[in-house]
Amino acid sequence: MSEEAHHTNYVKVWAFLVVLLAISVAGPELEILWVTLVTAFGIAVVKAYIVAKKFMHLSDAPKFVTYVMVTCLVFMLLFIAGTASDIY
Repeated sequence: MSEEAHHTNYVKVWAFLVVLLAISVAGPELEILWVTLVTAFGIAVVKAYIVAKKFMHLSDAPKFVTYVMVTCLVFMLLFIAGTASDIY
């Protein structure tokens, strides 16, 4: 029985996450609103995806796990959108 081992180099992934962290910290130093938003939220989404895929191994999980995660994210966004008028 031959099983292909999918080996992830965690040190390279960690180094990439550290570089993204440095970029997201340095972005607001430019004091340009759209650069701050892109570096804060855009890079945070990329980092969350990398952590979920590489460290949590969600790409190897069954399809229903992906559907449950997407459903939770949609509900979270709906709750935020529903309460945003009260906050702002």
